[in-house]
Amino acid sequence: MKKLTIAFDIDGVLRNLVAYTVAKMDPPRKPEDITTYGGFVRLFKDKDQWRAFLEQIGAWRKSPVHNAMRNLFYELRDTHGFDCIIVTSNSHYDGQSGTLNWLRNNLTVQGVDVHFVNEKTRVQFDAIIEDMPTNAFKAAKDGRLAFLVKRPWSGVLEANKGHEWMKRVVQLPADDEALLVVLRELAYWQKYAMKEEK
Repeated sequence: MKKLTIAFDIDGVLRNLVAYTVAKMDPPRKPEDITTYGGFVRLFKDKDQWRAFLEQIGAWRKSPVHNAMRNLFYELRDTHGFDCIIVTSNSHYDGQSGTLNWLRNNLTVQGVDVHFVNEKTRVQFDAIIEDMPTNAFKAAKDGRLAFLVKRPWSGVLEANKGHEWMKRVVQLPADDEALLVVLRELAYWQKYAMKEEK
């Protein structure tokens, strides 16, 4: 039986870029202050200023790891045999270079596919673990399973209730409680995928 391919986003899922960045601002802020996905970038004059600040503080390389999400990655890959890949939308060269450096230092990813794409559904995967609601929704609309991590900016599921594709979007609990939910949903999804193949 073919194991499912699970895509992990980096920023907001594996890497805590927001907490690192807002703590370095003057005045410092808290991640809880970011209540919409775009709210992080809107703290700056424009995207260029945002990127420049990230470079200045070394955020791509120095941001801490979300330990529970890293453990989830290892658990799914090493214990349960899922094909785990990295899919991130960082399209800026410095960000990509810093991200590859960060991955080497914070995650054992030898042999793991890393994709830098703006349109994540162009990559082959069965499920995605994501913090950006629109990326989770696109994956679900495309027939894939989408897990939305619990972040101050990721709770917009209520507004989309009633859509058929929303059955494929799973709001995760706190990171350290996510494993059992993910395993349960993946087991169900695996059975569903096997039925579809017949």
